[in-house]
Amino acid sequence: MFFIVPFLITAASAAPIYAKVICKTTTYLDIVVFFVTNYITHAATVPSTAGTKWYSTATWTIVCIFLPFAGLGKSLGLFFRYVQCRQNDMEKALARGALILVKRSKDWKPNEISAEQVYVRVRQNDRFLTEKEFGSIKVSTTVRITIEDDDRINARVDPAQVRIHGGMAKLPAGYELDFADFWDRWHLNLDNGSQLSSSQSWVKMVTSIAQLLYTSLTIYETAGPQLDVYGYAAYGLTVFPYLLQSLVNLAAVGIAGDYSCAYLINTAILTEANGRALAQCDNAFTGMVGRPGKPEGATVIPNSFGVEMKLEPEDEVNTQGGPETRIRAVDIGTAAESPISLTQPARDDSVLSPISEKHVAPPKRALTMPRPQRRKTRDDYTKTRVLLITRATNNTNDTKSTNNDEYETTEMRLNLVEGRQPADIELILPAATNHWVAKIASNSSWWDACLAYCGLVAAVIIVLFLPYLVIYLLTGFHKRSSTPAERAWLMAWSSANDLAFLIFAPQFLTPYGFADLANLVWLIPAVVTLIVPAMGGFVMVARMQAASKTCSLDSD
Repeated sequence: MFFIVPFLITAASAAPIYAKVICKTTTYLDIVVFFVTNYITHAATVPSTAGTKWYSTATWTIVCIFLPFAGLGKSLGLFFRYVQCRQNDMEKALARGALILVKRSKDWKPNEISAEQVYVRVRQNDRFLTEKEFGSIKVSTTVRITIEDDDRINARVDPAQVRIHGGMAKLPAGYELDFADFWDRWHLNLDNGSQLSSSQSWVKMVTSIAQLLYTSLTIYETAGPQLDVYGYAAYGLTVFPYLLQSLVNLAAVGIAGDYSCAYLINTAILTEANGRALAQCDNAFTGMVGRPGKPEGATVIPNSFGVEMKLEPEDEVNTQGGPETRIRAVDIGTAAESPISLTQPARDDSVLSPISEKHVAPPKRALTMPRPQRRKTRDDYTKTRVLLITRATNNTNDTKSTNNDEYETTEMRLNLVEGRQPADIELILPAATNHWVAKIASNSSWWDACLAYCGLVAAVIIVLFLPYLVIYLLTGFHKRSSTPAERAWLMAWSSANDLAFLIFAPQFLTPYGFADLANLVWLIPAVVTLIVPAMGGFVMVARMQAASKTCSLDSD
């Protein structure tokens, strides 16, 4: 598609015009019509981010009016993701940037009301411990809880700025909203029958077609007196980037469609946050899509394992290192997202005595179900918070057995440290899921991936060089009678367009990196700097058009 355009334009420029041409003085109305049809209309065809409010869309529109290639990465990214992720409605929504998930934030803490099942990784001195090594630890002094987030781009979601299907509950402390990244498909369960509503934006498609026709006509008319007077500074050539952008937008909107709202995907982390929201805020999430679970074909990394964790207020127990923190972890195998089936040993105060050089093993006793706990009061939370973890391993893999000889129990007594302070043990939890996935079989073929990556690289090269190739084919870069100011401003505008394309390159991987207005803060200096040459180019175009005459073919 991209390769055909220069030859069509070259052929059009070489074709003789035998019809009679009538020229008249250009009016202000002619200039306004030229700007609206060639520059402004194009911005209405840019694919919008799913669920964003009008002011976010308006921000993108204004930027794309001056720098059309700023939004080109957005459309190219749709093709890049769609080729690899289109097997069902959930995958298509992920490719379009219409899925939102709840994540653990960096300040996440274990629950104080009820025990939660989580997956952890353990490392010591930058070497990951195996599950067996972790279980053999008798006494340790400190522990640090780390939330690991492999998010590749800042895609935080402000519920006030994004329309979310089904509404949004108040997030409890320790959680945040993120747009689901394209790479999240490796550990999300997207293979289900959920049907999501999307639509083909016929208004944008019709607008793209109309804009394509008008800009093509503008370039055709440029091949006459403009090139003889202004050379490569002819103002009609400035519409080619807008023509190219409208062409890509037409294909992107037609294939990927539009989503009027974003969808909250159901994950184990959302279930975890939902339990806290009900307990703390008396509200819950609604309208979720999908179901929690590991995707089919996922492999959990060997040095991760499930535990049950709870943060409990308790009477002050002082040690030399300060208030004592204990952790209780119950082995739940690979079923961290299912109800726990392994019963817990009863607590024994002798095990919870202050730290000594010798580990005090718990007495053997039959496993019993824990007693229901009363609801915590405000006074409870003024006491020392104790994190309890007990590892209990079932050697027979018979979760229904109550024979205590079949279990080995290990208690660790740990002080919780904050930040990056030294710690003997670091418990690492994933931010977006409740499992650690090493690899997963992709639904897309190697041909799809090759087509996506090779096509993306080729598209980037074509977009950066095609406008200059068209100028060379039509003008040979001859300056003719154009002034240095005209040439400088129009070439600076073209270069700023290319830089905007590269600066907004993260849009290749995610369609929502700038959906939140707060994320635009770091881009404001760059965008303002690049818009200055564009505004100068607009002024030059208006001046050149006003000094020229408007010509058209005689209908007779």
